[in-house]
Amino acid sequence: RLGATLQLCSSLINRLTRANTLIAKAPNMNNNTEKRITALEQGLKFDATKLEVERVQMECLEQLRTIRKALVESSGAVASSKEMETLREENAMLKKQSLKKDYRIEHLVSSVEKLLGERKEW
Repeated sequence: RLGATLQLCSSLINRLTRANTLIAKAPNMNNNTEKRITALEQGLKFDATKLEVERVQMECLEQLRTIRKALVESSGAVASSKEMETLREENAMLKKQSLKKDYRIEHLVSSVEKLLGERKEW
């Protein structure tokens, strides 16, 4: 009987030792669990923030596309300042040429009229 009692006591001591070991590890397990929960919460916050940033980026992209389209459509209608200056210079040159030609035409017409007038007198 003594042997059976000793064996029972030894078994109980082993169980108590394992229980004490598990109890000693419990705070670390709890700490690891808390770290995992914190990491998951931060991951969820990051995902939510990431989705919001992507939404704002898509809105900006759409606005930029609209602006680019408007610029492309209006670029044919509105000339740059350099082109405008070139057109002004060309316009001034054409006006001078037109004035010179008008003067020459008037001079030629008056000369022809004079000649026709002289012929009638003959």
